Amino acid sequence: MRTFTVATRFILVVLAGLVLAACACGWSVPPARPPAPTRAPAPKQHTPQYSDFLGKNQYDPEFLNMSQRYCKLGQYAWICPGLGIEFLNSRGDNIVDLVWLDPPGTANIKGYEGELPYGLTWSDTRADVENKIGLPDRQYNFSWEYTKLGIGISYNTDPLSKPDPSATIEQIRIFLR
Repeated sequence: MRTFTVATRFILVVLAGLVLAACACGWSVPPARPPAPTRAPAPKQHTPQYSDFLGKNQYDPEFLNMSQRYCKLGQYAWICPGLGIEFLNSRGDNIVDLVWLDPPGTANIKGYEGELPYGLTWSDTRADVENKIGLPDRQYNFSWEYTKLGIGISYNTDPLSKPDPSATIEQIRIFLR
């Protein structure tokens, strides 16, 4: 059995008395601070995709708002440098019928970071594209045209050299069929 000294007993009695007094007087341990209110994250803003432009009427109010917010009128087409998108109404019917997509890292623009058509990626080579969507309807040294699919692909290769199967995608054109 353990024995306590007089001083230890005195300290224990004083502490017990303080606890009883605190309880009798209604003292209590202050509650923990409530957690700081958390702010709901701001709703993620929709980043326009090429499909938001292609086939749309240039005078639709929603389209006008989007194009004025992200794009500027260039010499021949609307250019959206923060999106990597350019678009054009080439038929004169107010419907956007051609959209160009530029890859991330292209000079002076952010580059298109959205989903590409037909499962393509910017790192795809000519061989990868052929495996994914087949041979083109028209083939040039630096460009392939898939008129039935409504897509054209330019490759980062010298236009005057032989087609390089390892050349990657440099630009994608999507057009209405």
